[in-house]
Amino acid sequence: MPTKTIREELHDLLWESIKNAHKEGLFVHNESLDKDTDAIGKVVRERTFYTMKHSSRLDHGDYSLPIMELAQYSNATALEVAQQLCALLQENEAFSSYCSRCEAVAPGYINFYLAPSALIRQAHDTFKNTSPRFVQVGKGEKLNLEFVSVNPTGELHVGHARTAFYGDVLGRVLSASGYDVTREYYINNAQHSVQIQELGKTVQGEGESYKGEYLDTKIAQHRDEIERCKSYAEAGYVMAGAIQKDIAAFLEQKAGIAFDVWKEEEDLYENNGRAIREVIDLLKSRVQVSEEQMTEDDEMFDSGTMGDLVYESEGALWLRTKELGLSQDNVLVRSNGENTYFLADIAYHVDKLKRGFTTLIDIWGADHQGHKPRLSAAVQEVYGEDISPFQFHILIAQLVRLKNGEKLSKRKGTIITMSDMIDAVGVDVARYFYLTKSLNSQMEFDLDLATQTTNKNPVYYIQYTNARICSIVKKAEECGERPEPSALDELHTEQEMRLLRSIVRTPDVVEEVAQHYQVHLLSSFVLEVARQFNQFYRDCRVIEDGTVHKARLALVATTGVVLQSTLDLMGISHPDSM
Repeated sequence: MPTKTIREELHDLLWESIKNAHKEGLFVHNESLDKDTDAIGKVVRERTFYTMKHSSRLDHGDYSLPIMELAQYSNATALEVAQQLCALLQENEAFSSYCSRCEAVAPGYINFYLAPSALIRQAHDTFKNTSPRFVQVGKGEKLNLEFVSVNPTGELHVGHARTAFYGDVLGRVLSASGYDVTREYYINNAQHSVQIQELGKTVQGEGESYKGEYLDTKIAQHRDEIERCKSYAEAGYVMAGAIQKDIAAFLEQKAGIAFDVWKEEEDLYENNGRAIREVIDLLKSRVQVSEEQMTEDDEMFDSGTMGDLVYESEGALWLRTKELGLSQDNVLVRSNGENTYFLADIAYHVDKLKRGFTTLIDIWGADHQGHKPRLSAAVQEVYGEDISPFQFHILIAQLVRLKNGEKLSKRKGTIITMSDMIDAVGVDVARYFYLTKSLNSQMEFDLDLATQTTNKNPVYYIQYTNARICSIVKKAEECGERPEPSALDELHTEQEMRLLRSIVRTPDVVEEVAQHYQVHLLSSFVLEVARQFNQFYRDCRVIEDGTVHKARLALVATTGVVLQSTLDLMGISHPDSM
């Protein structure tokens, strides 16, 4: 089994050529460049590997690499740097094992043309190991992935489905890429919170918030417990617990989404709110604001607290987030003594870091867009690099609407809940359709297309392609032939190599998702593989008059491995017959 993918091998060869070019004087020495090429090494290892992309056009090669950033370390132009690196690469005997050639093109790119033997070698690896070998970018790093985390006041709706499926698939990809992933759901059930108190008011018959058929049913089911509650907060907490059980069961049993940790906001208030108080103490201990940074508005406050990051004003406790780059300061504790959601959220994320996670990823709905910058700034300040280095990423899911501008309304009979959506189109189709767009773009759900059982529906098309592959392999076995990896060596026609080029991209696509969290790349990739396979199948006979073309049978089987592995990452089934 190879220890590296083709792209990793090319990257190593490129780095060797850069070192040789440096010895020949292509790169200049200056204050930003160490004699041992450490500065160049940082550029190459942290940047060029991830900018080496698959070419969108076959005449531009299989990979294309921009050289402009690297050329900043040279007195030569980007094109001249690319030309010299191409020459050095092609002088390396090992290069021919991976590429038939490379070329430098203006304004400063290197295009790599893979050798058929390299494509076949990676196909061998996929076939023998029954799955593509994904690049282990995570290297065991502890990563906390929090998603869905909906207030427990009712059923999940179609907007929540986007973060649910996206988070589930991202978690699968990150785990496959070597991260130690903990999938977490934060239950916003603190009795201090306004929404829980409003929920309690409604369930005790004195409010209208969250009212509906579902909540009426839950109230009837838990009438005795509700009657024993002595406050809105207590009643809301009890009902939130019942609703959360429904959410958990639905996500696991119907949506196929499991969580490792269900973390309750109420836990932050245990031991007289020790976790909250610790955060306030940490904020108070952070570096004070200098007198030069003070604004005119700050002068109204008591001089003894003017420089503090946390200060009191009008009976409330504030965080001086202006000094952290935001447009205004934010309240931590209101004048009536109630903690804000902002403060609780800071404490929750500090708790994650205390649990040893070095990367935090939160996936939120569009309504939390404004909360993103202030929480990022506060968490970085309270748990800065001097305590423990970490990465914190907040991903925002934009809105979902039905095609033709149809609004989501129960009164009009259009789908509103996530459960309704899955009932209407099936969980496989729902998953795929939600994963077709980048998270930061609004998406339109085409319900008519999703319910079709024709090749126009991409899910049907992909699953049917996989079933066709399974059928071909089965028929070959009936003819006495089983797919053998050694037969891949005989592939050579244009149609065969086109399909082969498509399927060996799998590790690179998965790595791209793991690095940049662009889950939608999986849906476009698996659809393209299905299209390439069907084009190959139209042009090339695999079984003809009882005779099996062994090389093509091996290619068919390898394509099946790629389709099934990718669908597994997406949580989508791949039936062997349809």
